[in-house]
Amino acid sequence: MKQLIAFVCLVNTFFAFSQISNEGRIEFDLKTEERIDKVIPVGERGFVTLGLENVKGANDIFHISMYSTSLQKESSVDFERESRITNHTTLLSNDSSQIIFLFSNRKEWILKIYDVNNQSLNERVFEKADWTFQSLDYLLLGGKIVMNGFQKRKPTVLIMDLMSGDQQFVLIPGISSKRTVESIGLDNRNEKVVVFMRDGKDMKTGTMHLLFLEPNGEISSSMELDKDPNFSIIDGAVTWVNEGSFLIAGTYGTSGRRGYSAGYYFSKWTDGRQDFITYHSFTDFANYLSYLPQKAQKKMEKKLDRKKEKGATDIIQSFVAIHPVIIIGDSYRIIGEVYYPTYRTETYTSYVNGRAVMSTRQVFDGYQYTHAAVLDLDESGQKIKDYCFSMYLSNKPFRVIRNLRITENQTGDMRMMYSTGSRLKATTITTNGEMSETDYGQIITNHEGDNVRSTGFTNCSYWYKDSYLVYGVQTIKNKEDEKVSKKRTIFFINKISYSK
Repeated sequence: MKQLIAFVCLVNTFFAFSQISNEGRIEFDLKTEERIDKVIPVGERGFVTLGLENVKGANDIFHISMYSTSLQKESSVDFERESRITNHTTLLSNDSSQIIFLFSNRKEWILKIYDVNNQSLNERVFEKADWTFQSLDYLLLGGKIVMNGFQKRKPTVLIMDLMSGDQQFVLIPGISSKRTVESIGLDNRNEKVVVFMRDGKDMKTGTMHLLFLEPNGEISSSMELDKDPNFSIIDGAVTWVNEGSFLIAGTYGTSGRRGYSAGYYFSKWTDGRQDFITYHSFTDFANYLSYLPQKAQKKMEKKLDRKKEKGATDIIQSFVAIHPVIIIGDSYRIIGEVYYPTYRTETYTSYVNGRAVMSTRQVFDGYQYTHAAVLDLDESGQKIKDYCFSMYLSNKPFRVIRNLRITENQTGDMRMMYSTGSRLKATTITTNGEMSETDYGQIITNHEGDNVRSTGFTNCSYWYKDSYLVYGVQTIKNKEDEKVSKKRTIFFINKISYSK
């Protein structure tokens, strides 16, 4: 495989507490080389790529490659996947020592397990205990995979042991036709699965319950989030303060429409009991609407004015991807990424009585991210300050993701970094509450004079210490040149670091 490695620099830009530089870049020509499906940082061991061979055939051939922190390829192992096999997910162990690629066919679970330390791959195949089980979400908890799904139409959690293949189905207690599992997630310690269950026919009248699921299948008693009857809890994330106390933060809605958030809620629990819950409307955030497209902004401002005249509150409704609560001394910080679904008009032809009829339909075209909404709270859950900053992304993912990579420096300043197109940007909130935004500029390619005409998806992942991986797809078009092709589409991986 031909690989181009060049040491290049970003536009020299100084951050509030560091200077950014690009320590290296790898390019893969998508016409002649493998297509990179995943880039998985594994700390100071390096990073792993999952590539699909650019050859047409009955089976897909994948390459798992290990790279060092200096972007040097160390090894590669291959495996085949039959076309009838379903690719479910990729899971990274908590210590970054194992990567699990989960597949299945109708009767079997197929695990491809890559050992990062030994740079080796082994396969484990387990017969499905119940082939009718339909999986939706996947988590790795210790040496077990936890799946949220349905068993005979009943919401069920499956726990599968990675070594033995033993499979345990856990029925959520009290599940009935009126109760549904909204989501599963890990607590911030990666010790327990957090199950959010809604009890009620709809979001407006239903109550949200919290349960903890242990790796051995033991499930705690249901804990109800005592809430304002006018609000519906949409989602949440659990952050432990100590052994007997934890925090829950998420979004709430007022319209009853699934997913539409009116603001953040914050709840503290001690010994299984809720101490308090507070609500913070997006309508009260400064500059919340200024990052929407101009047309949408004007429409919302007119709607706000009309409803405020009638005394209405919680007017703004958004889709938000929320991060776990961040504890800052005796205060707390909630960070969410605001997005909205987009659609395109598609023309198609149908035949009626042998005659061609042209019609149009609306087709989902990905999620457009617009800005981030940050809320600081005191120890009793009351607002200290709110922040909004732009993070309008050039690409629109087809699933909800979290784009911000959040780190703190030695003084406690918080940096929230993301990539858009071929640019790298960051917003910093200092310990005294000051916010600043930085655009690090265009990532320079391997050849001087390269003209980046378009950029597909890009991603920014925290790697180790003060290093990040920025990767994605670019189409580069140049004038005739003997050294490089006139037009090329490449997958690039850049190492971004900070000097203190």
